[in-house]
Amino acid sequence: MSTAIGLVGLGWIGDSHLTDLAARADVEIRAVCDLDAGRTAEFAGRYDARACKDVDELLATELDAVWICTPPQHHLAPARQAFARGIPVYLEKPVARDLAEATELTRLAEESGGCAPSVTSGARSSCSMLCARS
Repeated sequence: MSTAIGLVGLGWIGDSHLTDLAARADVEIRAVCDLDAGRTAEFAGRYDARACKDVDELLATELDAVWICTPPQHHLAPARQAFARGIPVYLEKPVARDLAEATELTRLAEESGGCAPSVTSGARSSCSMLCARS
């Protein structure tokens, strides 16, 4: 059984995460979205995923987790929406612009019923790092 992932933000970081996620047999990239509709269509085609026009549409897709790979100033809104639906969130570092936003994200995660946010460097999950560890 694979884990269904949705990814928001298809810039350099989002591309990097998608490459690593697609290399895993236990992951299905189910939906992607970006402000640039052309990029959304390109990545959806590349990964046989649903091209979503916005975060609402992406989160309406049946997902096991959502990766938020937008710039930090754009983390809070999609994370808030995902937590409201009980969807676990992976946030690229830094988690937020400031302590107040980070505190709000923590509160939202706790209120969502245990959906803990995961924040880490993408390099930790890259294929090359995983191979180096084994």
